[in-house]
Amino acid sequence: MKQMEPISNKSFFTLTTKLVALVFLLLLSANPVSAAELKNSVETSNPPVKQFLSDFRELTLSPLHWEKKQWLTASLVLGTTVMLYNNDAKLFALVQEQRNEAWDLVSTVVQPLGNGLYLLPSLAGLYLYGCSAGEEKITESAGLCLESYLVSSSFVYILKMTAHRHRPNTGDPYYTWDGPGLSLKNLSFPSGHSAGVFSIASVLATIYQENKYIPVLVYGLAGATALSRVYDQAHWPSDVFFGSMLGYLTGKAVMALHEEKKEFIVAPTLLTPNQYGILLLCCF
Repeated sequence: MKQMEPISNKSFFTLTTKLVALVFLLLLSANPVSAAELKNSVETSNPPVKQFLSDFRELTLSPLHWEKKQWLTASLVLGTTVMLYNNDAKLFALVQEQRNEAWDLVSTVVQPLGNGLYLLPSLAGLYLYGCSAGEEKITESAGLCLESYLVSSSFVYILKMTAHRHRPNTGDPYYTWDGPGLSLKNLSFPSGHSAGVFSIASVLATIYQENKYIPVLVYGLAGATALSRVYDQAHWPSDVFFGSMLGYLTGKAVMALHEEKKEFIVAPTLLTPNQYGILLLCCF
């Protein structure tokens, strides 16, 4: 099989910076409909890392409270993953048959979008900038994306360390799994790049759902990034599909958690010169 020539870290960083900057420049011109309404200016939200711990705990325990709809979704994802798994070798070969210089360029450009080495500093920087500059739109968007990415990445690495599936570029068959262990080799299932980029895309698509261009842009970039992992011989198709769905559903769940959470502020208040009361303020 033809192997991709390695690209330098400097080139990766440059490409990623430009793409992230483009996405957020477009977002700044949009009108958020969910994240900015989570709280008003009375009180800012919790730091993303602190909120991540709460989100991770709630999402880990959420299957205990799933209803029919959630179990049906999980069944469809698992069923599709199994179907793809049984055809991984054929689908992988089909993708490799499409190799050409144009797709090489596309893969090189989008692949860094799922790389945590670039995503985490970018999101953290945007969050800190938003906090220091008083830009609530940037703060909310970057913070929620960061939380979603951290949660999905945690699930991904738990599964990776449990499965230890061999990557296509090892030359081993698609059905080669080593099982649970502490080795950092053979971590094909699921795709971390796919999960990471879709965990962010689903958050941004939800926040900016009234802008018809943003969901198309972010899901388009996420899909191209996921496909590049098969094209670059780093993952089997079932790895990419399951990782993408894991990221997508995690992002949607994080947004749902934030939209449901409420904070109550209780404070004494003066109703009239002779009457006192309690002020109960609910912040969404």
